[in-house]
Amino acid sequence: MLGSWQVDEFSNSYHLYRWGNVKVGSAIPLSAPVQTELISCLDGEGDGVSGSLAGRAPVRHKIISGLGPVVIKGYVRGGLLRFARSPIHMRFGRTRCEREFDVLQKVRQLGIAAPEPLAFAWRGGRWYRAWLFTRLIEGTRTLADISRADENRARVLAERLAPIVELLILKGVFHVDLHPGNVVVDEDDKIYLVDFDKARIVTGREHEQLADRYLCRWRRAVIKHNLSEVLTEVLCSSLRRRDLLRSNVRGDL
Repeated sequence: MLGSWQVDEFSNSYHLYRWGNVKVGSAIPLSAPVQTELISCLDGEGDGVSGSLAGRAPVRHKIISGLGPVVIKGYVRGGLLRFARSPIHMRFGRTRCEREFDVLQKVRQLGIAAPEPLAFAWRGGRWYRAWLFTRLIEGTRTLADISRADENRARVLAERLAPIVELLILKGVFHVDLHPGNVVVDEDDKIYLVDFDKARIVTGREHEQLADRYLCRWRRAVIKHNLSEVLTEVLCSSLRRRDLLRSNVRGDL
């Protein structure tokens, strides 16, 4: 039988709850019933799989009392271990779910649309499994899917995406896997960036190279998946224009 809930002190901007070897964190206090329901979802089956939000990680949908429709994201190993879809990670400092939860909060504070982080959970100690709970965004399609069906609409959306990426660069936020499959659009054509796993804040020389790294990853995905070149043309043109304007301003100083 699992032990009773223990509430840790407010740490790292989270409320942390412990039950045995499971920890649940949230930016807001969670009632005991919500905590219990979150725990019950860790190994269960959701109501469906999200094609637009899944990426390499397993993603499920679930309705949780008090939170509503949520997306439950599990974490798998990278590199060659990704083919085994191993959910076990070795802990060095903060867990992957904590880090992504934190980045999502920071990105949303910048005014960038991203999934609302509701809670995170991990089980274990040095070796652990991890999950992230975000609010479900209804009726989304990826920019990749849209580009295959409607190139003109894809161009308009790419033009609207460009200043969002520029803001990420300005603030030094490195989304390590930004590609058209991690850009989703809802029924009102609002653009969301998803999958901030392993994202981080960069400074110095790495910050100076950020635009090139974004473009390189983006271009490689467009080519690999045979998507419309308009996606690369628009984003590349916008970011290069930004670099030119920045160079001219430095030259005038």
